[in-house]
Amino acid sequence: MSWAIRIEDVGKTFRRGERRALSRNFRESLQRHAAKALRAVHPASWFSRGEEEEGLFWALRGVNAEIAEGEIVAIIGPNGAGKSTLLKILSRITPPSTGCVRYRGRLASLLEVGTGFHRELTGRENVYLNGAILGMTRREITGKLDEIVEFAGIGKFLDTPVKFYSSGMYVRLAFAVAAHLETDILLVDEVLAVGDAEFQKRCTRRMSDVARAGRTVLLVSHNMGVVQTNCSRGILLREGRIVHDGPIQEVVRDYLASLSPVGAGLDISEAHPRAGSGAFRVRGVRFSNAAGDIAQLVCGQGGRLRLEIEAREEALPIRDANVALTLYSMDGFRLSNLWSRASGGSFRIDRARVVCEVELPRVPFRAGEYRLEIFADGGGEVCDWVENAGSIEIAEGDFYGTGISTNPDQGPFFCEHRWKLIA
Repeated sequence: MSWAIRIEDVGKTFRRGERRALSRNFRESLQRHAAKALRAVHPASWFSRGEEEEGLFWALRGVNAEIAEGEIVAIIGPNGAGKSTLLKILSRITPPSTGCVRYRGRLASLLEVGTGFHRELTGRENVYLNGAILGMTRREITGKLDEIVEFAGIGKFLDTPVKFYSSGMYVRLAFAVAAHLETDILLVDEVLAVGDAEFQKRCTRRMSDVARAGRTVLLVSHNMGVVQTNCSRGILLREGRIVHDGPIQEVVRDYLASLSPVGAGLDISEAHPRAGSGAFRVRGVRFSNAAGDIAQLVCGQGGRLRLEIEAREEALPIRDANVALTLYSMDGFRLSNLWSRASGGSFRIDRARVVCEVELPRVPFRAGEYRLEIFADGGGEVCDWVENAGSIEIAEGDFYGTGISTNPDQGPFFCEHRWKLIA
């Protein structure tokens, strides 16, 4: 399969805290232009010698990748990793400081929703204006107009100035124009993560159509459900460098694991306030899955909370021991209680140190931060009670396997269910 995009040793630098003066004297201007010329001829020697003095930092450095025709590739990574900078270089919005990019065919990008829209113009006028900016001829736009309007769902407001559009209407129209271009390469930055559920569903279908048509797509998103549904390959950027390029599932696992150290969890051995007899106590909580320790639980995926328990020798054995984990929203609402007694998981403690775990076949909680309360009893008495054991982070995931995210105001957790027409 031939390549559609080649990224060859691309680097991009910016100056920290640069504030452009309104005017410079002739000597300063001459020095500045001479420096640019020197960087163009000897980029490596220039930056290794004067990087600190000039206050420069690398947003991207030594980036190499080849994207095949028809591939849909996700570019993921934490904020500040260089994802959007890379797409802007590919879109020719900004040039690379080192290296070069090459591509075959027609390229369109949707990096900032509504780029090219004029607030005083109507939706129809903006379709023609934005389409022209993105490389479409007037004839092409006219041929696609009905399809664009239907996709965006703005038929009644097509001849209304966009300054009166809601943010959702604005997003839908901008994506519809870009997604219906007859291009070979499409660059999309954080668009499939916005809008309502119905719009996201249409976006996902459109991305599938794009894939079947053999077009090449580079997608930047923080929504791991979206990228896993739409992409077969992922590129993980960290601090301006590619650290993993491979199958999307592997790259997403690597990214989620990098959000905090592997095996991270809660150390509550010194937690206060604390109640109970102390016959046994929970010292820590760790997260894991079938592959081993993980940094975070992921919505929609299997996970385990592993509890490290320490018991007093003189209290052994402890019969009918139970532990309850209660999750609260950060504003104090109780969401769920995982209680060993209720689920038939009571156990006996015969040693000073034991480990027990609670397994979630599919983590139902929405991505976000939650407060954890721990309660333990055994032998007919309360042994440990930590009302505030700390907070845990649950990472974004695709619970329903559709690539469609739901709004947070639709509830804090997901419920397994199936719909079908029966009459």
